[in-house]
Amino acid sequence: MWNFLNIKTLAVMSLNTIKSRLRGAVPNDNTSVDIKPVIKRTRRAHLTIEDEKVYKVEVKVEPNKRIKEEIQKISTEEINKSESWTPANFNTIYDNIKTMRTWVEAPVDTMEGNTAEKPKGPNERFLVLFSLMISSRTKDTLNISKMKELKAKGLSLQYVLNKSVDELAQEIKPVNYYNNKAKFIKKTAEILAEKFNGDIPKTIEELKSLPGVGPKMSYLCLQSAWNITAGIGVDTHVHRLSNLFKWVRKPTKDPEDTRKDLQSWLPIELWDELNHHLVGFGQTICSPYKPRCEECLNNKICPGAFKYRTKKSKETP
Repeated sequence: MWNFLNIKTLAVMSLNTIKSRLRGAVPNDNTSVDIKPVIKRTRRAHLTIEDEKVYKVEVKVEPNKRIKEEIQKISTEEINKSESWTPANFNTIYDNIKTMRTWVEAPVDTMEGNTAEKPKGPNERFLVLFSLMISSRTKDTLNISKMKELKAKGLSLQYVLNKSVDELAQEIKPVNYYNNKAKFIKKTAEILAEKFNGDIPKTIEELKSLPGVGPKMSYLCLQSAWNITAGIGVDTHVHRLSNLFKWVRKPTKDPEDTRKDLQSWLPIELWDELNHHLVGFGQTICSPYKPRCEECLNNKICPGAFKYRTKKSKETP
């Protein structure tokens, strides 16, 4: 009879090393130990190992105390190694990025909630959320001009409540997906009025429960509107640059995976500023296509220096 235990690990230790250590813990020749990664099928039918790798340990006969202790010890060691991991050249690259951010103002610097004067009161916090909700897949320059236009018209929670969805769509046009965004904004405004006394929520869970508001918006909104840092806001720039600089243990396919990896090692005191620095850097120096590598202070240590593509970018500034 086979019995199963799980080792949760970020796979810093090699599979062969784990096997060797477990086999050294077996009580006698009658106990057999095997170990393999737990895998799952994706929609594309590829086999992929889960983010936090789980190794299935198969032990013939009841696993003894020594095997259980060894499994716990390995898991603990792996977690400790993971927490102490820091990418090569992180400090140098990041310090250089902060220096380059002082060279020129980026569009992100003037977006709602990103200026030196922080939001005061429910309406100003609502403007931060509204700006984020129309920003998805839309250039920051268009977002800024649209917010300026709407604020001149008296944009507020009540302003949105007084508009129909069709009217809102025309108001925010030509931001991308304006019809869907109008529906989300209208429904969100109604929820804020009914459940949050006309203000925006102060928790990630409540923010993510709003229509059209995902993890990135939630973390950025909480930071900009309430000055609460609960996580890293990862957009296309943060996702792209984190992979480019190898600030993730392995290439990540989506921003949420990047966020989880970054938060596993990046000091929490840097969480609130990382998005602002990387987005501005991605908008001014390190654009997805034709980055200005010749001007970049990191061009001697960046893995992607002078390897840019030349076709038009589809990424959102």
